Amino acid sequence: MNLRDYQRDAVFAVVQYIETSSKNPCVVIPTGGGKTPIIATLARYFVQRQRARVLILSHRRELIEQTARTLERSNVFPSIYSAGLNKKEINGEIVVASIQSAAANIKSFKDQTPPFSFVFIDEAHLIPNLNDESSGYQQIIKALKENNERLRVVGFTATPYRLENGFLCSDDSILNKVVFEIKTAARD
Repeated sequence: MNLRDYQRDAVFAVVQYIETSSKNPCVVIPTGGGKTPIIATLARYFVQRQRARVLILSHRRELIEQTARTLERSNVFPSIYSAGLNKKEINGEIVVASIQSAAANIKSFKDQTPPFSFVFIDEAHLIPNLNDESSGYQQIIKALKENNERLRVVGFTATPYRLENGFLCSDDSILNKVVFEIKTAARD
């Protein structure tokens, strides 16, 4: 897969952070900036280099299909778990899933062997604050950590700030640090 320079920089930043920290990174790239190729490259990297399993969560059918197609162009064929796509495949090294379908079937994800090592969250600004334990994201991450306490979460978003809760990344949040960011220029 041919990445743009900034996409390669984002991949490098995530890998370096994962290898040197026990916290969870976030990548901030504007809408249309190519987060999907970064996600696919990182998933492939961690599967091939660390023999990890990666769960990629998204909230829209179109993003699930886009991520799966991007992986397939790299000769990586993910499992897809999405009621909206009429697929409930969960045994692959990389699983691309809708947050809604995964949250409705948490036990299926929790009981996987080998367990998931990574959860990638596309549109990470949709993760509610930590006080909302009823959120699907919170429930899935909690369940997967029961099976692998070293589970890492990597977020991808265009908007690292939420009006109701402030910054997405902090020491006491699911995502702890923005490791790569492209800022858009202000216009008059």
